[in-house]
Amino acid sequence: MDRHIPLKFFLKNPRKQLIRDRRATRRRALRSGAPEHRRIANQLSRRVRAALDEHRQETWRRFVESLNPRDNSLWKTQKALKTRRRPVPPLHGEQGIVRDKAEAFADSLTAWNCSVARISSTTRTRNTPPAP
Repeated sequence: MDRHIPLKFFLKNPRKQLIRDRRATRRRALRSGAPEHRRIANQLSRRVRAALDEHRQETWRRFVESLNPRDNSLWKTQKALKTRRRPVPPLHGEQGIVRDKAEAFADSLTAWNCSVARISSTTRTRNTPPAP
């Protein structure tokens, strides 16, 4: 996950406690440097990973069971899973200088069926100061 979500929102008490124990053990292992503490911390990490995998599988199973072909939720989910997102082409030229990047950007806009002239004119009209 990219952002921090508090444990209380998606986990039940045994999993939350397991994560808390892992964090405390990891801190203890980092402070002491003892191999025994590191071994215990690694064991807890494996248990947490297994518990979270089990949680994800259970959540997915409940979600799939809730899908219904009558309200189109099954087909919407199937389409969302099947559809591949088109990758955005990289913005770099052969030499990697600013002009090459600008040209590569303009080429990518053209490839995406955008009108560069329209964008330029819109930019010019928005950047002109208002008449006094």
